[in-house]
Amino acid sequence: MKKGFTLSEVLIALAIIGIVAVLTLPTFLQKHQRNVFVTQLKKNYADLSLAFQKALVDGNAPSVGETNIFQDGGETFLKKYFKVVDTCKNSDTTRCIDFSKYRTIGDGPIYITNDMLDEESFTCSNLANGSTLCLTTLAEGGDSFTCAIVDVNGAKDPNIAARDLFVMLVDNDGKVVPFPSSDNPYGRHGYSGVNEFSGFQYIYDDGWQMNY
Repeated sequence: MKKGFTLSEVLIALAIIGIVAVLTLPTFLQKHQRNVFVTQLKKNYADLSLAFQKALVDGNAPSVGETNIFQDGGETFLKKYFKVVDTCKNSDTTRCIDFSKYRTIGDGPIYITNDMLDEESFTCSNLANGSTLCLTTLAEGGDSFTCAIVDVNGAKDPNIAARDLFVMLVDNDGKVVPFPSSDNPYGRHGYSGVNEFSGFQYIYDDGWQMNY
């Protein structure tokens, strides 16, 4: 009757376990990282939604357009409703977030640049939770959108659109929502697939899962 395992059998078993670990560990770590990004995104979404609702109540205003949120480019709003470490405005925003360092998932340039944003209403803050939050207005086809641009882990890597960088739309009721399909987020401005505008919508529609 055989008792125990021989040294060669143990070594073979360990080798098999090692091979399986090498093959599965990168996938596990990638999934874990994406889950972390989604958790951070969800927290930023909740904090931003609450801040806009508080601003409407505090200002006794029926809509975002009737508040003074953008009177100073959003600086007072950010400092009042968030724990701000540093704030950057207008041409100084690259100190808080430099969009030239970001890439798409396909390693192309992202659409947003620091220069394209409205200098009169573009304010970024590095928050105590490690995120970077920007408020701005974007003009497209004659329409103006109030936007929140969020990097869920600040200047840390990977600095990839729809991984840690997302754009959210703030409607006139103060609700934070994805860019609707009518604004063509899946191919916005000639970009196909997932980008900084459509990433939040994919995650939101998939029940807070990053499946792309």
